[in-house]
Amino acid sequence: MSAKAKSGDDSRVLSRKELAREMRRAAYRRAKEQRATDPRFIAMKAAAKAQRRALSQKMKEKRKNQEAAQKAHAKEQRGSQITRERAERQARALQEMQRVVQTADEWATGAPSTMAGNPSEIWMTKGSNAEN
Repeated sequence: MSAKAKSGDDSRVLSRKELAREMRRAAYRRAKEQRATDPRFIAMKAAAKAQRRALSQKMKEKRKNQEAAQKAHAKEQRGSQITRERAERQARALQEMQRVVQTADEWATGAPSTMAGNPSEIWMTKGSNAEN
């Protein structure tokens, strides 16, 4: 069996396979047009869209909260590290000041110094170590 094409331009004869294809396409177009104007389908699409947006907003808020928590944690870590480094610098500066004061006192009193002075002034005898 054969049938003529539905379009006005085409006057060719269609096979059953081609006719079935054309009928499927026409049914798809009619269904698509019907969905576009169906109030229930439109409402369903709007509800799905609102649900997607709400979920997206929820995930965005969750991600922001996680990033804020990570940032706060990193800031706290940096703060404690800076505090620790500052304390170490102050301790080194205090030790240096104590060493300088001790050296100045020893020079003023004329006592021998093992900590201060030029290293070439420290004489070591055979068999002695740096602690003598």
